[in-house]
Amino acid sequence: MADQFRWTDDEAYAFIEELGYTPIVPYPGRNNAPWLMKHRECGREVTPRLAGLQQGQGGCKPCHQDRLAERYQTPEDVAESRLRAAGFEPLEPYPGKNHTPWRAKHTCGKVSSPALANLQSGSSCVWCAEKRVDPLEAEAFWREQGLEPLEPYGASHRPWLSRHLACGREVSPTWNSVRGGSGPCKFCADHGFDRSAPGILYLIRHLSLAAIKIGVTTEAARNSRLAAHAKNGWELLDLRRTATGDIAEILESAVLSWWRNDLKLPLGATRFDMPQSGFTETAPFSEVDIPLLWQRVDALHSELESPA
Repeated sequence: MADQFRWTDDEAYAFIEELGYTPIVPYPGRNNAPWLMKHRECGREVTPRLAGLQQGQGGCKPCHQDRLAERYQTPEDVAESRLRAAGFEPLEPYPGKNHTPWRAKHTCGKVSSPALANLQSGSSCVWCAEKRVDPLEAEAFWREQGLEPLEPYGASHRPWLSRHLACGREVSPTWNSVRGGSGPCKFCADHGFDRSAPGILYLIRHLSLAAIKIGVTTEAARNSRLAAHAKNGWELLDLRRTATGDIAEILESAVLSWWRNDLKLPLGATRFDMPQSGFTETAPFSEVDIPLLWQRVDALHSELESPA
């Protein structure tokens, strides 16, 4: 029964040549096997089956999709009308496909490239939705919050190294967190951390994330904070006790400054890795010299707690 589905090589070659294809590899010997060939009309390499071509199926999927798009293409005047209804003025002709970015200017004055299909699904201007942020506007807003940027603006979800002018400390809040109402400086914020109470500087690591984290807590809150980290896969490496929580935060800030400014270390975890918070104080575990870290911490700690 299978023999009736087999073609000779000559028959197979003649058939695909007639359909506009040029074989790249020899005929596989079976009409239900993929066969690598070139579609001469578009120049693409495709792998149709001879059986499908016999049944009238198209051998080049990209060309088939292009024909479908052409058949159901939105007329240019209708497309422009829909674009304007969404608050955009086209800056170039309609690209011909609803899913292709179309450069346009929104009523807010910003230029972007929305796809008509996305606008019809309810999307709007990426600038107005703050999915994209103008770096100059970001810096202006940052300074309104009392923050001086220490590096160029990156993205709304990335920590942005800055100096809080009110206290002089280096911090790394994200655009989203500050816009969402969080304070610009974790050191100045009051989240129940008692800076006058005995403090703890701790170092923890996460094996599967290959990450390390520096953090602070107080003696009173130690168990709950470290338990929250342990619940999410972090283990305690070591800690240092300080006379006050304020000293613990100064030590933490010094470590973070060393990681980010001197060593140029990236974050070792993301917001999604740490639902308990604290991802901005992480680094790749393999990049941190732990004995040197504690040597630096202990030297500064001794200086801070020594009598004047």
